[in-house]
Amino acid sequence: MIVSLEKDLIPLKKWPQIFIKPGVKFNKRGIQRGSSSTLFKRMPHTQSPSAAFYITNELSSIYVHAVFAIQLSDANLLFLQIAPIALLFFKMIEKNWEIMCNDIESGTISRDVIIDDDVRQQINEEFEPDPGRAAELRSIFRRGMKNIVRRIWPEMAQLVFLASATYSAQTKIVKEEYARDVAISSNIHMATEGVYGIKAIHPIYPDDFEYVFLVNYQFFEFIHIVDIDEENPKTLLLHELKVNEKYELVITTREGLYRYRTQDIIKVTGYQDSTPQYQLLGRSGDVLNLRSEKVHVDMVIKALYYSANWSDLQIANYTCTENIHVENILGIGDLYYVIFVEFTTDIKMNDEQILQIDEVLSNHVENYKDNRKNGAIQAVKIEQVKIGTFDKLRNMQLENNPDCCFGQYKTPRILRRRDYLKFLLDLRIA
Repeated sequence: MIVSLEKDLIPLKKWPQIFIKPGVKFNKRGIQRGSSSTLFKRMPHTQSPSAAFYITNELSSIYVHAVFAIQLSDANLLFLQIAPIALLFFKMIEKNWEIMCNDIESGTISRDVIIDDDVRQQINEEFEPDPGRAAELRSIFRRGMKNIVRRIWPEMAQLVFLASATYSAQTKIVKEEYARDVAISSNIHMATEGVYGIKAIHPIYPDDFEYVFLVNYQFFEFIHIVDIDEENPKTLLLHELKVNEKYELVITTREGLYRYRTQDIIKVTGYQDSTPQYQLLGRSGDVLNLRSEKVHVDMVIKALYYSANWSDLQIANYTCTENIHVENILGIGDLYYVIFVEFTTDIKMNDEQILQIDEVLSNHVENYKDNRKNGAIQAVKIEQVKIGTFDKLRNMQLENNPDCCFGQYKTPRILRRRDYLKFLLDLRIA
């Protein structure tokens, strides 16, 4: 007897996959090398045509994927790689939606988009004109970009991209500006060196991103945060970790990394069965230090966010340094921390808001408080930079490091290189 299952079947949905293809590189022996994202493949159920995944220009790639993504009205998942790409994706739509709607109406990609002719031809051959959807999108966009995700895709369940730690600023903007009522899922903790963890099924802190170690992928060891500055620190195994304690992650991989210190700092939040569950906090090297006070950048940024939230300012990006790295540029002799910050508007922080940052640091970091009291360290200084500055910094750093690609790039939270600091100083808001 054959039982019909037709009534129980749900048609498969297409999921837009926003992907920037990194350049393929080879070493002197002809062996391919590069970021792990070079291994990513086009998902069979994605909306963009195959040719779109061969576009090498980053902005053109985002544009084309965005056109095909918004043309699809019933998507319920959206893959965006990493938070900076997610933010760039929505900014691209915000700036170019009229041109994109024209493209959808005509079924051709605008000639202003930089694409190789053969790739453009292949894309246009698969691009079906849809005047009805174009008209619908124009009506949606004319009402503004606030919470646009749910209006473009009413069935959208979640946005999927790497969102924790270094990417927190961009994730916050995506959530607050474009996807307030849509879940963001950071499914994996990974780096070029390997895959470390996968999203926890039952997070202890639902509003944050938590992972469970993939114990069959690497051999994991851990250095307690109080020992990370020692020359030969003691390492712990998975079963020795304690809830609410912080550790640096050390890995040994099949590919040949032996007891490699990743500099990733994690906090154990609980257990899934016998495997630790954790949050990714940041990098062990992200420490400001003028008088042996050793203040982790995470605390500085918490203070910055506290002040920004209190004053309704939205942080676009940031980095920090000790002023000894800029004093030769500025000619100032006191000791203090410098925070370079870009907001989503050019409204400047006032003196009261800046003072609040210093007060939060003093209240939460005893060594900093002591040094402030005895005058060894002066109050933190805010250098607010123009909108778009950190995008320009990213482009500058990628140009100086051809082995790095957009998908690998993380804004350095501690910056000490003179030419980059001068670049930021030159783009300060007067």
